[in-house]
Order: sequence, then C-alpha cells, then structure tokens
Amino acid sequence: MTTPLDPVIAQIIPLLPLRDPDNMTPQSARDALSALAAARAAVPPPPVMSAEDSKVKGAAGFLAARVYRNTSGTSPTVLFFHGGGFVMGDLDTHDALCRTLASESGSRVLSVDYRLAPEYPFPAAIEDGFAAVKWIEDKATELEIDPNAIAVVGDSAGGNIAAVMCLLAKANKDVPHIAFQMMFYPSIALTRELLSRPFGQGYRLDDRAIQWFYSHYMPRDADPLDLRRQRREPGRGVDDHAGLSRRGSRDMTAARISRAVPGSISGQSSSRS
Repeated sequence: MTTPLDPVIAQIIPLLPLRDPDNMTPQSARDALSALAAARAAVPPPPVMSAEDSKVKGAAGFLAARVYRNTSGTSPTVLFFHGGGFVMGDLDTHDALCRTLASESGSRVLSVDYRLAPEYPFPAAIEDGFAAVKWIEDKATELEIDPNAIAVVGDSAGGNIAAVMCLLAKANKDVPHIAFQMMFYPSIALTRELLSRPFGQGYRLDDRAIQWFYSHYMPRDADPLDLRRQRREPGRGVDDHAGLSRRGSRDMTAARISRAVPGSISGQSSSRS
C-alpha cells in the first residue's frame, strides 16, 4: 500500500520524465534529464567566483570537467560525481548543485564527466573516478589543491562512485588520500534482478526504472557478490567500511560541505599521520 502524497506533489509526479522504462532508451533518458535541467534555467544559479570548463585524467584518457571556485589560492577540493543511473547526466545537468557546493562550503568543486553506460558499462565509471582522484592528488601543487583536503561527493549513482573511491583508496593503503566523503541518496545495492523496495511504486523513480538503469550499467554476466569482492559495490559488507571514518582529517571544512546539501550522508575518511 502506498502512503498518500501531498496533493500538489501527486499532480507533479505524473508529469516528470523517466517513468516509463518500457519505452526509454539511453539517449531518450539523457535528453529528458537535460531538458529537465534546462527547464530550470530561469532560476538564478548560486553565485560563484568562477566556473571554468577543464579536463581531468580518466582511466582511458582525459575527461571533460568543470571547476567551480569561490576563493582564490590553495583550497580544499571536492571531486564531484553526478547522478543519473550510470547512464545519463553530465556537467550541465548538475551545474546548479555544484555551484551550491562551492558557494556554501568555500571549497573548490571539480565536477567529473565520467564515461556512461551502456556504451561504457561497469567498471568504466569506477575506473574513471579512481584515476581522476589519483590524478588530482598527483597534480595538487600545480592545481593549487591542498592534497590533505580532497573530498569525494556524489548523488545517486555518483554517490556509489564516491563511496567506492574510499574503499579502493583504503585497499590501496590510503593512496590516494581522501579526507572526506559525502553521498546524496547513494545507489549502494546493485543487481540486475527486479527488487521490491519500500516506496518502490508511485513515488517518482520506481523499482522498474531503477532496474532499467542497473541493467545497462552491469554486464549481463555480472555477479553482484563478485562486484562487492572487487570493492565496486559498497553497502553490503560492513567490514569493508571499517577504518573509513577516523578522527584527525585535515582541514576539510567537512561541516560546511555537509550543510551545503541537508540530508546527505557524510563522514571523514582515514587521515595521514
């Protein structure tokens, strides 16, 4: 049984895109999300000192990126991974959110346009993310980044990538060093099977739509347990997360980043001595 919605929300939900997986294609989903972002173009974005298109090193070459700054000089840096079910989303669809992060946290925000499925299925997005974090740390001096104050942040599918970055860094003996992670409604239980979730019907993105995205991201023969063993899917084994939240991280302005987006899941990662 579904919980009754606010009457205004109940009228809005049927008008939103991405509700019909039977007729969606990867390109139509991308177009719909871009159109939704464009529909908000009249709303003034949060002010930042600068927003510049750039590039960051991915696993298979350089990726498009966008750098948001609200301060000058060396600063803490947020590496942001956008949501979109691993299939859609880009620098423009999440531009306003990145501006909010930069404006509210005082950190530099670097948004990464990682490769998307189904053209580039798992583990392309993960490999791109980890290559980008390592590249940012290696280039910290040149880019005026504090190497002890690098955060990974993402929403939905991007939250999955952010969480996995910390697991991979932990497995690699804290290289690269990630001081802080923050996830907005992260996707942390991936499977090609159709699952029944709480609020999985009648509330915007339903079970069938979520499964449509996962099936494009995960190879057909992928074993979710094997994905967890490869540290690609966080959230199922609590032992994997031991040691990811220790005291002593350097000045990451963690509280300010968390306040930028209320309701997010955040935590400090392990720190160097």
